Amino acid sequence: MDRKKLIEQSFTAIDQPEMERIGHVYNPGVLYNSLGITRETLRYYEKQGLICPNKDRKSSYREFTILDIFRLMAIDYYKKHGFAIGEIKELINQDDISQVHEIFSRKQCQLKEEIERLKLMEERLAQDQLFIKNLSGHLHQYGICELPLYEIVDSIDYMSAFSDYTEHVVPNIDLKREDIISNMIREVTFDENGYKESKMRIIKPAEGKKDPEKQYLISGKSIYTVVESGMDDYDTMGRMYHLVNGWACENQLEMKGVVYIRTRICVVGSLNPRNYYECWIPINS
Repeated sequence: MDRKKLIEQSFTAIDQPEMERIGHVYNPGVLYNSLGITRETLRYYEKQGLICPNKDRKSSYREFTILDIFRLMAIDYYKKHGFAIGEIKELINQDDISQVHEIFSRKQCQLKEEIERLKLMEERLAQDQLFIKNLSGHLHQYGICELPLYEIVDSIDYMSAFSDYTEHVVPNIDLKREDIISNMIREVTFDENGYKESKMRIIKPAEGKKDPEKQYLISGKSIYTVVESGMDDYDTMGRMYHLVNGWACENQLEMKGVVYIRTRICVVGSLNPRNYYECWIPINS
């Protein structure tokens, strides 16, 4: 026997144990122990048509072949690469490698978008953590800060004007990435005699310089404070007006007659639901 044939036979011998198992069948217990698949998961895969094991003619117990097991391992492979059940169905029935490449590319784009969304969510959580950490230094305390420029994209009369959300709120918010509360701010105008008018503004950070065709919040130097208020605490605005007005007079500050109030943190607890609000009162320089 020539050397080439011997080399070929040596590789065949290596694969012999695998070849001998081709006709073997395995009961579900082997899969639970060997692949870490639960009974519920296996049943779910069968229900979804991802795998269709044969049944023993006498006992009616399910029997899994080597090919069934490889199929399960492929399902696990795709699952751990981020594919949903519908996508896995498409993949395991796909013979064309170019189509597999297309499906992979589509999933990669989806994952990039999801990663961006999660990064944005992480950044928001970091900001929330910082707000809570510094809460004691701002709660019912007053200071001066800069209010960034925000564009007003729409308005409604009240937070509870839910019938107006479909037309004025929802179209202006990317609900896959953004929440409603963070994109709304209450604008209350006042003078020396007290309250004048209130509006809920739907806002977004302004891009570039002001556009004369658009509306904006009054930006720039403002009195800043954080207020805690319960859901049924209706005299918060009145108390806040007197306190802020007193602080402004003490510090010889002239307010522009408007306050912006944004819900910053919601504490929904069953006993005492309450919110923490950031407040900006623009002042003349």
